[in-house]
Amino acid sequence: MHDLHQRVAPSQNIVGWFSTGSVVSSSDALIQEHYAKETSSSYGPVHLRLDTSLQQDKLAVQTFVSRSLTLGDKPLAMEFVEVPCDVQYGEIERVGANLLVSGETEKGRPLADQETLASSISRLTGLLAKAEQYVDDVVSGRRVGDAAIGRYMADTLAVVPHLEVADFEHLFNEGVQDGLLLSYFAHLVRSQVSLAERLGTAALPLV
Repeated sequence: MHDLHQRVAPSQNIVGWFSTGSVVSSSDALIQEHYAKETSSSYGPVHLRLDTSLQQDKLAVQTFVSRSLTLGDKPLAMEFVEVPCDVQYGEIERVGANLLVSGETEKGRPLADQETLASSISRLTGLLAKAEQYVDDVVSGRRVGDAAIGRYMADTLAVVPHLEVADFEHLFNEGVQDGLLLSYFAHLVRSQVSLAERLGTAALPLV
């Protein structure tokens, strides 16, 4: 999959991996060892850990690099060393992060893919209905039109791609299949890591 991604974005390289939790687990050393073969940086792969328990009402983010502890030529353990990081949010990501740490259980609960799609379509339908009502009111003279709003709506419509129904269905189905494929790979990797951990194949203990 990395080779395929490199064909599309050759300038992007693997710099590390991420996990969720508040402590380093025994499987982290196995994953870190794997990504050490995929990165070419002098300090090795970067492990980003996101604490989703929201302790102290914040979304804590930590980054680590690893170093091997050896006795002569024999590796004894792997140590994770925390390094400073600077978290930068986009506007969309900031809204989601603020909602997660707000403590509103009902609003912040995870949604299934079907619920997310249905909610997005419902919201889009409502916005389109408002825009249509505004245009009808301006055309019929029931309200005075705003030139700024008109230009904004025209610019928005100009960037909407004009697709036939069959083309849209094809693109939508491809997107769903890509999402299912990524979900399958994620479950597969999680199962392999869990199996390796149970079989005791993590050769490097943690300090």
